[in-house]
Amino acid sequence: MNYQKQAFYNTVGNVVYLGCTWLLTVLVVRLSGFEDAGVLGLAMSVGNVFYFIGMYGMRSFQSSDATHQYSADVYRRTRWVTVGASLAMCAVYLGVSLLTGSLSGYSALAIFLYLIYRSFEAGSDVLFGELQKDGHLEVCGLSMSVKGVLSVGIFSLLIRPLGLNAALAGLCVLAGAIWLLYDRRRFRALHREPDSPAPGTLKGLLVQGFPLLLTTVFPIAVTALPRLALEHYQGEAMLGIYASICTPTVIITTLVPNILTPFMTLYGKLVAQKEYGKLVRYLLLSMALTAALGAAACLLAWPLADWALSLLYGEEILTHTYLFIPLIVATTVYALSMCGNSVLIPLRSSGALIACAGAALAVSAGVSYPFTRIWGMMGTVVAFGLPFLVQLVLQLICVGVIVGRRAKRNEQEVRHGT
Repeated sequence: MNYQKQAFYNTVGNVVYLGCTWLLTVLVVRLSGFEDAGVLGLAMSVGNVFYFIGMYGMRSFQSSDATHQYSADVYRRTRWVTVGASLAMCAVYLGVSLLTGSLSGYSALAIFLYLIYRSFEAGSDVLFGELQKDGHLEVCGLSMSVKGVLSVGIFSLLIRPLGLNAALAGLCVLAGAIWLLYDRRRFRALHREPDSPAPGTLKGLLVQGFPLLLTTVFPIAVTALPRLALEHYQGEAMLGIYASICTPTVIITTLVPNILTPFMTLYGKLVAQKEYGKLVRYLLLSMALTAALGAAACLLAWPLADWALSLLYGEEILTHTYLFIPLIVATTVYALSMCGNSVLIPLRSSGALIACAGAALAVSAGVSYPFTRIWGMMGTVVAFGLPFLVQLVLQLICVGVIVGRRAKRNEQEVRHGT
């Protein structure tokens, strides 16, 4: 299957899944109120930090492994090691938070259940990474679509009579069933290992992938820190309002990487073939499309934000809809930084990836609490977007320097060879 069709199937499936996830945040407000919406928003923010530890930043690396350095078995075993570690780390974090009184038992349980739900997704993701290289990314699209639709039904049935945590437990059962009954079966039916054995080991993959872990966890921490600051200063109900307004903007950060995902294999081939000019052109094109997507979202939000948000969440949200367009802008900047990562990963520039992501995290740690304390919710929005702007600028500088050096070296090698 060609790249365009893979991108289409993958994007449609993930958009359906995203839309259903967003619908959960609407349903929790309608069926249980803003306080539970705040708890769910906190569970998503904190749980995602540990989820991405479990993912280990490996999907882009795996799908761009054009030389088959590691086998599918090594990727799968590595994923279960990292998922197990993430669950253990989350349990320790929640235990400390309960002992210090920084989290309630209700919120802590919601965070852990949400992480279990996403951990099954991490188990499916490593299978999808191999199927992507085999040209069967449509399996991912179908799996995510079914999971999204069924999750809305289960969540709706359980939250009102049994509460938020029972609804999250139902999602865990659903995700486990889809992984066991569909994803694993399709992988075993469709995947074929290359004839030559892959030399890489589990330990080698963990070592080589560690920089990617940092570059995926850091951005999630950057999104979580402003929310933690808002919950600290203004409480769970206000966090629920912020999370409700923020959730529709996530369509941008989901569309962009899912459009890019099928091309990660192509990027790996371009780097292997030293086609750096084409690599840069793809980067600029992806950034232009991302910026256009953000601009279109702003144009739609300008006349429709008040009507749409009040329809979804009730009139109580109207006093805060002024945050919507700034949140779209901040989210677009975040998506642009994803475009930068999509090129730095195939370039295997671990130092640049860590430096750029680390700078963003440092900025976030420095501004989240003071900005939120001084400017309230708008400070939270600025604390969300500013770190990714810093990261984006550094990424462009790094890509320019790395590609320039490698292109010059390649030119010299060609000249000496002739």
